[in-house]
Amino acid sequence: MKIKFNYTFNTFIATVSNVKAKQIAINYASDKSNFQTLVISSSLGNGATHLAWAIVNEITQNEELENYYFVSFERLMIDISKNGELSKEMLNSKSVVVIDSYFNNDGKKSNYLISTLEGVKTKVIITCNKETNIPIEHFRINLTCPNKNDRTTIIEKILTKLSVVFNQEIIDFIVEKDFTSVRILEGFVSTLLAKSQLENEIVDINFTKKVFEEVKSKFKK
Repeated sequence: MKIKFNYTFNTFIATVSNVKAKQIAINYASDKSNFQTLVISSSLGNGATHLAWAIVNEITQNEELENYYFVSFERLMIDISKNGELSKEMLNSKSVVVIDSYFNNDGKKSNYLISTLEGVKTKVIITCNKETNIPIEHFRINLTCPNKNDRTTIIEKILTKLSVVFNQEIIDFIVEKDFTSVRILEGFVSTLLAKSQLENEIVDINFTKKVFEEVKSKFKK
């Protein structure tokens, strides 16, 4: 998988409850941790994949760009079905191995992957949902959904990144809508700004309410 340079620790929006998780990831990337296999679990859209890529970017910044292995569990299962066994020699040649979006879809396949990774000597990162059991995990980071205070912070960081200003009434309205993930919150703000440009409208509270009603079935999940 092509490396995602924009997924870094600096661009990872850590909610108040996830600041410690981010620091654990930073320590892991800089060899300040005494464990090998790190599991990052979260609900969809709350940053597990982003944080995994941030670790990869940190580890490989002074190395060859191909000195990592990052693959989704679903893609890996397809590749194994077509090409046969997963090479431990190849995995051990990398600085870091990431299995993204792991799930127990098939006992035989899942058991094969876990048994293969158990013998790997390099850093291993596995992302999954919170309910997924990973027998080989040494340490787990649980990324939580943003609460009300988190959503305020996230919106402010998004607006700063985009060099956009919303008045407090608009921010308060969005915060109260209880978006369940950072990704969905970012998506709504991006949609709001895109619609304002497309329709040549100023982003005020009335326009924000109108857009929310139009897209709430998509974003409020």
